[in-house]
Amino acid sequence: MKRVNIISITAVLLAVSLASAGCNQSVVLGSKPTEEQLQEKTISNLHDAKLYCLGILLYAQKHQNVCPANLSQTLPYLRTAERLPSGTNHFEIFYRGSFDKLPNTMTNGIIVIRSDSWQTTDGKRMRIYGFADGHCEAHSEPDDDFAAWEKQHSLSP
Repeated sequence: MKRVNIISITAVLLAVSLASAGCNQSVVLGSKPTEEQLQEKTISNLHDAKLYCLGILLYAQKHQNVCPANLSQTLPYLRTAERLPSGTNHFEIFYRGSFDKLPNTMTNGIIVIRSDSWQTTDGKRMRIYGFADGHCEAHSEPDDDFAAWEKQHSLSP
């Protein structure tokens, strides 16, 4: 019961932070993206990641604190909150299991979702991650190998 209250508070905070967020993602096909376009892509991915984290938390509230099997299961909860992801960014659920198995939902730094990677202007690869506490981060690596970083921030259910 205590965990549900933490999830509820996190969901409300995420909804408030998303209320004023907005972005305009526009990349011309066939051209090299500019720094500004890559920044817009990062912002768009972060916005969608926050929405999916909110959806995961709302879903978990109604399903014994268990994460959904796929992100489409979050959409009814996001529609109810009048928030939907852009549909232009691809994410996958990274953590499967119960929030009750996490050491502390608010401070654990455990990844629940991750985006596909893309190349930055400096040649690195970047991904967006959403965490169990609802915050989201952009992380880059010199190549497309995120395994070591992901291992540090993951927990098997």
